[in-house]
Amino acid sequence: MSDTELLHKSKGEPVRRLEVFTGSGRRRAWSSEQKAQILPEFPWYQPRFDAPFERRRLRFLNGLFLAYAKVGGHPWMRGDDARELAIYMGDASVSFELDAIGRNNARHGGRNEVAPEARLYLSVSGQDLSGLTVRWEDTENCALEDQLTEVVVGMAIAGEHLHRRWVAKQVAWRQKQREEEEREARRRKAEAERRERERIAAAEQARRDALLADARGWRDADIIRRYAAAVQSSAAKQHAGLKAWMQWALPEADRLDPIMSGHSITAAIEADTNEADRESDGDAQPIL
Repeated sequence: MSDTELLHKSKGEPVRRLEVFTGSGRRRAWSSEQKAQILPEFPWYQPRFDAPFERRRLRFLNGLFLAYAKVGGHPWMRGDDARELAIYMGDASVSFELDAIGRNNARHGGRNEVAPEARLYLSVSGQDLSGLTVRWEDTENCALEDQLTEVVVGMAIAGEHLHRRWVAKQVAWRQKQREEEEREARRRKAEAERRERERIAAAEQARRDALLADARGWRDADIIRRYAAAVQSSAAKQHAGLKAWMQWALPEADRLDPIMSGHSITAAIEADTNEADRESDGDAQPIL
């Protein structure tokens, strides 16, 4: 074993590389016999379709795919062992299994040996299709190859049933979505109406409070004026202190009086304007 340092172009740092040699300056060479001895230790390197059963399985699969291709079908296959299979016909699709009866189809950990005389079966997989024929297999009097027409027709019928079931589920899902959307729209409408009622009630309460406040201000202003007049009339003579007090008290009454200050008129105009705006908004943007 030798140990060589290389210079990485991007980092400028040495990178260590290990090489295995059998002698001076050359790599180990494996003979065909040595490779043949090593390969059985690694199942994933073994031939996958050399066994008679696997060849028969591929021949049947080829015939099935060709039959569907003649009527517009599209085969689909995945996996190194060709164990994931499906047929697409228009909008319908059918997944199926094609293997030996009783075989454990583990996808990992190697493959099981199958006897050449093993019985072959085909089954539509993963669906509940009660009342339909969805499995075909070798029998004593009829091999699976002789049932190819029945298999093609049966899988097409299964695919149509699966497609109809899928369409029904989609229709039910869309109906459920529409119902949920309608419920959500009703909820939003009810919520908007509730908020609008609360807003109107709050606005009415605010107007009522403002009205009472103006009334109290008008009453207080009248009391102050009458009181100031009484004080002035009761005084024996006018003096500077009383005059100054009157000059202060009467403007205070005017300030409290919503009529004198114009506050009541302004509030009435604003209330009419807000009401007109609400009516305009209600016509332009109905509550959903």
